[in-house]
Amino acid sequence: AAQRGLRFGERGLGLGEVPGIRVGRCDGAEHQRHARYFVALGDRLSEGAERSARALDALALERENLYAVFQWGVAGGEGQVARRLQALRAVLALDPLLALRGPFGAHLLMLDAALDKACDADPLTVARGHEARAKARQARWRLAESAEDCQQVLALAREHDAPALEGRAHFCLGAGLRLMG
Repeated sequence: AAQRGLRFGERGLGLGEVPGIRVGRCDGAEHQRHARYFVALGDRLSEGAERSARALDALALERENLYAVFQWGVAGGEGQVARRLQALRAVLALDPLLALRGPFGAHLLMLDAALDKACDADPLTVARGHEARAKARQARWRLAESAEDCQQVLALAREHDAPALEGRAHFCLGAGLRLMG
């Protein structure tokens, strides 16, 4: 696919302006390099973004790039675990933006698709995906499904000794149970 519409980095350079990047069709290695760059940038920008309008604005500037990583990643087939993991990481980077500014309909669909594809990827990243989906489902009053995601997060967090993740899952589960009455 043509890459002309992608911006590169926080300065908004076009791909044709960045040394070493070809405009036009990319090979697999170039897609992987772009995915790694934009996911790392998205990770940095999403850190604390739910508490900062400025951080959300910066993340919004990279929305299309992270969408491109997501689409490329979910198109990965069997044996392309790293590619599918990039799709999940792109959605997790976008999560604060999608949760607070939308598009709200796409939010859960993207989380579902990324989790379906990345089930065999890094377990703690998968757990973070379930955590994000639990919160998104809770916000839409899909409380039973949210509780299922929380239970998956708890199991993965315990199995991989991630107490902070386990604590967040307990909090999310408790909030959902309180909403259920």
